[in-house]
Amino acid sequence: MMRPAYESKPFPFTLALKDYQQGGPNDYLPFADLKIASIDAKQYIGLLSKNYPQLRNGDRNIIPSKIMTLDVDKADVLAKGIIPKGMDSLVVDRMQWRLLRGGLEKKDLAIIDLIVTNNWERPLYFNNTSLSQVNIDLTPYTIQEGMAMRLLPIKNPDPRRNFVSTEVMFDNMINKYQYRGLDNPKVYYNEDYRGFVLNHRSSLNDLAEMLIAEYETETQNVTETIPAEGPTENKMEKARKVLLFSLERMPDKSVSYDQTVPGTVELLFKVGEKEKAIEIAKVAGDRADEMATYLINNGQGVTLELRKSLFILGDLQRILHENGEHDLAKKYEDAYEKHVANLQIEE
Repeated sequence: MMRPAYESKPFPFTLALKDYQQGGPNDYLPFADLKIASIDAKQYIGLLSKNYPQLRNGDRNIIPSKIMTLDVDKADVLAKGIIPKGMDSLVVDRMQWRLLRGGLEKKDLAIIDLIVTNNWERPLYFNNTSLSQVNIDLTPYTIQEGMAMRLLPIKNPDPRRNFVSTEVMFDNMINKYQYRGLDNPKVYYNEDYRGFVLNHRSSLNDLAEMLIAEYETETQNVTETIPAEGPTENKMEKARKVLLFSLERMPDKSVSYDQTVPGTVELLFKVGEKEKAIEIAKVAGDRADEMATYLINNGQGVTLELRKSLFILGDLQRILHENGEHDLAKKYEDAYEKHVANLQIEE
């Protein structure tokens, strides 16, 4: 990353290549409790570049606090035009990251260095895997734009829900991404590929959920000056389009429904696709019941596959009850309780 690649210029770093070389003081930086509430990330990187002796413990550098901060020049960030439409109010004066484990690995240090030195000049993205492997918690400041999350100095206002840039993500996932072959039942997809499809379905669910949330927020704030065919209706229709797109491009016939299916069913009810929601719930629920029965009867123990089946049954019965489908909900509720009881007998 410190060298040019094709038309891409080198990424900016404060620490030199020698600071990242194997066997140096930054291979692993353990946390040392010096009773410091927080440290400024930019200052910390600067001190490491100068070999500040008070950050050294033997042959290693340390991180002296579990909380790291980074001041944000809001005017500069807004002038760059990188903040999603309508989110100017979410720009923070200061970002705050928490150390997740016992110290910083060299990769974590490089990411902090890049964030600090880049100063929001070039976009920084993470996928689910890379974000989960970083030893600092950046998730409150990452916003989903498709199959990747962009790091920005804006904070998720609702940690219970994934942070989504709906306009950008809709364009990426519906208009730009290609889902070649995922609707072909003659193609075999192994477990790894099915995991990728699970990620695609999950991301489309996240997009639909956020579109619905935005619709509901706009509807609550609507006034007589906004016509009935205004943007609030478009958001709900977009959510419906996203869900039907997901089912069309990645149908059960080619890649079987997975543990994202209860979320899909719940969202289908919300966008008015009741018949489709019930149809999918029956397929997924009956299959989960059958799989759980087989695994328990064959003494497989509490495997990952059994956990998935029980999760689907448990979530489907809740969703169906909430949407007035009590007979079908009772069927899966009974199945879930039967399987749990059988597992307890085995133990």
